[in-house]
Amino acid sequence: MRMRSRAGQAVLASMVVVVAGCGGTTTHTTAKGDRAAGDRDRAGGHEAKVEVRDPDQGGKPGRNPNQEAFQDRALPRGYITAENVRSARRAFVDLPQQLGVSDFQPGTTTQQARDRGRIRNPWEFLGPTVGVAPGPTTESLRDSITSGRITALAIDPNCGAGSGCRVWVAAAGGGIWRTSNGLDPQPTWHAVTAGLPTNALGSLVVDPNDASGNTLYAGTGEANAINQAGLGVYKSTDGGSSWSLVPGSFDVTKDRSVGAIAIDPKDPKTIWIGTALGTQGQSSINGGTAVPPGAPTLGVYRSTDGGQHFSLQFSQPGEAGRSSLGGVTNLQLDPADHTTVYASLFGYGIWRSSASLEGGDAGWKQIFKAAQQGSPTARLERTEYALTKAKDQAGQTHTRIYVGDGGFTPDFETFGDFYRTDNADRPASALVGDGSNPGFTKLSSPTNGDPGFASFNLCQGQCNYDLFVVADPKNPDVVWFGGSMVYEEIRPLQDQSLIGVAPNRSNGRAVMRSEDAGVHFTDMTADTQTPHYEQMHPDQHALVFDPRNTNIAFVGSDGGLVRTDGTFDDASGQCATRDGVAASPVDLAECRQWLSKIPHRIVNMNAGLATLQFVDLAADPRNPTGDLIGGTQDNGTFAFSGAPRSWFESVNGDGGPAGFDAADPNVRLHTFFLGLADVNHHGADPLKWTFITQPILESGEQVSFYTPLVADPKVSGTVYIGAQHLWRTKDDGGDQAQLEAHCAGPGGVPQYDGAITCGDFVALGPDLTAGDAADRGGQYIASMARAPGDRGTMWVSTRLGRLFVTRNADAGDPSAVTFTRIDTPGTPSRFISGISVDPKDPNHAFVSYSGYNAATPTTPGHVFDVRFDPRTGRAHFRDISLGLADQPITDVAYDDATGDLYAATDYGVLRLPDSARHWSNAADGLPLASVPGLTIVPSGRVLYAATYGRSTYRLRLPRSHRH
Repeated sequence: MRMRSRAGQAVLASMVVVVAGCGGTTTHTTAKGDRAAGDRDRAGGHEAKVEVRDPDQGGKPGRNPNQEAFQDRALPRGYITAENVRSARRAFVDLPQQLGVSDFQPGTTTQQARDRGRIRNPWEFLGPTVGVAPGPTTESLRDSITSGRITALAIDPNCGAGSGCRVWVAAAGGGIWRTSNGLDPQPTWHAVTAGLPTNALGSLVVDPNDASGNTLYAGTGEANAINQAGLGVYKSTDGGSSWSLVPGSFDVTKDRSVGAIAIDPKDPKTIWIGTALGTQGQSSINGGTAVPPGAPTLGVYRSTDGGQHFSLQFSQPGEAGRSSLGGVTNLQLDPADHTTVYASLFGYGIWRSSASLEGGDAGWKQIFKAAQQGSPTARLERTEYALTKAKDQAGQTHTRIYVGDGGFTPDFETFGDFYRTDNADRPASALVGDGSNPGFTKLSSPTNGDPGFASFNLCQGQCNYDLFVVADPKNPDVVWFGGSMVYEEIRPLQDQSLIGVAPNRSNGRAVMRSEDAGVHFTDMTADTQTPHYEQMHPDQHALVFDPRNTNIAFVGSDGGLVRTDGTFDDASGQCATRDGVAASPVDLAECRQWLSKIPHRIVNMNAGLATLQFVDLAADPRNPTGDLIGGTQDNGTFAFSGAPRSWFESVNGDGGPAGFDAADPNVRLHTFFLGLADVNHHGADPLKWTFITQPILESGEQVSFYTPLVADPKVSGTVYIGAQHLWRTKDDGGDQAQLEAHCAGPGGVPQYDGAITCGDFVALGPDLTAGDAADRGGQYIASMARAPGDRGTMWVSTRLGRLFVTRNADAGDPSAVTFTRIDTPGTPSRFISGISVDPKDPNHAFVSYSGYNAATPTTPGHVFDVRFDPRTGRAHFRDISLGLADQPITDVAYDDATGDLYAATDYGVLRLPDSARHWSNAADGLPLASVPGLTIVPSGRVLYAATYGRSTYRLRLPRSHRH
């Protein structure tokens, strides 16, 4: 989830494109030579402004992929209940592991049932997890390893006391992982998810009452802007090896996420939890637009009986529909007084319950007011804080609070500020005053050159997604904060003609550290290794310290986990030689301050932490087991060449669907989001990607966040992309020489120079979304499949349930392409998530539907066998859900060699053998994981699963067992 200059530079200079989200906005020029934002594009005479917003964020004016995926499952309703989710999971678990004779159609012999009933090969983990060598498009240019988004961290209080150091990681879609040697150069990781009903996690704490460190609590769901919902709070008493539901937690957290957990250090039976927005909760289907009816109130809950029962202690008014307002992101007990409790809420700042400080009144009172509280954008404002004990000038010890607060104004201008109070041991009225927070000192400053500029706009407009503030427990004057990334200042983007903004005066400022209580900061984002330094990933979410050496910090982000080595270097000598820095006394002074004490080494801890969130995988049919490409959430598009250690990041950013040219294995394509796509004529060379979808962007048509792309399986050069029309190119996007001359940039960062149109896609036939919602109109194309049995048949669906077949997608005249609509009032009015066409019959396909029958009770069904009759223009739909119960299906894949059909779900992969009456688990070896995409290569006898949180898996398929 990166607010990348890479995405912004991939937009033509003659247009303004908002690249999604409600993240902070930066403006870049795209024409070479235009250094200042707002200059006239010398190539085309137009302003070259581009608003660059984080692609994964929601809000105005963009979307995030999890919100979109949730809506797909909710259609035609606006919500999904926790009971829907629980029932779907039970349905998946209850399906048989293998089938017997009685599970097949009559006439099946015992031997046939044995042959067809079970795949004996297990799923193989394919990676990536080790040996990952991202190309030179990464922030640091270093061969670094990434894993998926980390939402919370916990560390054993006994770390380093004996042998080893246990560290626990909560991944957004990958569950909980543990290492017992967290201080080693290369820790060993194990997934510890036994008993967890979901891999979506948002909070994780060690019970301070258990000196062994074996008791942990985990909150399911995610409370930041992604808003993954959870299924309660879970407890482990064996260091995470097994988990069980805290009984009373489900009723108060269902349809919500658990943003924070705190355990009373003097009473293990007193458990505090804070809930935040969450409308449903399985990794790839999170986010949403409406809260289910009857969802519990957002707020702070307490149990005094070890979690058997919870009661609401405090809440603030929320908003109808999908809104974070009032959600709790941080919950802490005063380090010196466990009866004083602090909580921060989206849009409401910080509140406190403290009878000792309020004359016996334990009611909740505000101590810090959010800057936009009461405004329409307050729901986007987040406040994070850290508590510590510090002495004042008189030697008296008080509670000190550091605060980071940021969001948007009603005009959607971003802000972010840093505050401190040295004495919170006062009544709330003395801290908040009339709402101006007189008890706090604002330490940040908007003035470039002031010490406080280092903490100004501290999360680059993404506070509701990535922000932490953590104080060193051994030194109250040391405080760290983490946010997004100041992309304009990182060293790989030294060519200022590309970005037109600040010189590279910092290391990115994603994580900053202060030793003088927040007045001055130094940049922790990169270390001093040469020539290629290790750099932290953008989008920071969590930090914990080594309890024995708090100079060692473990930091979790969208790119996984790193730690600092505990020593620091003065790198300020670099500043005089950094491009553009020395020309400005102010920039030079800031650079010298920010680099005066940076980590000597940043240790990458991601090897073995297999939590990447893959969206899609494409296989080269000429080399189906040795050449893959696939996109991930915020960790780029990866290429694979035959072994788990051979993965590398070919393009960074957010990766979506990809493909290979039908004839030339060196030509491949990939997408980012919202219609942005590239072609590479040099295999997966990170420096050779060129941008090709300018015509689609200029059309203004709506597109899916992860935009569907199909490389024609028969016709070299032909590629299809879905928007409102089906779009086609017949030469892989355009002339190679022209694209590489005008639509690519140095360092693998494609950009426009305005001399040509980047890409030659044309719209085919009519707008397939035309019409009103009553006729399933509107939105955009959602899924597509080209029939491999001929050169012209293609199946296409739209987001609201329309299904089309065209038999002349290869027509020379784009306007001559015709589509036959084949959905009917009797087919589900839900999202069509997958289409798999029979290789032997282009008029025969299998179609999967996401969502729940509960949303369309009169038109149920999850998987259909569809036969199209081109003579009549009609199709016959046969429901083959066959015992799936009510669970969304995310994709389908048909194996014509065996007649078997595979279906992906939010929990794994199922199989319907030829002639079977029931679905069963496809094979052993696949962990609980949401699977957004299946890729089958029948000629290679292999099926791939792209998991959203557990990387990739491969299943070797049996030889034909048809008789």
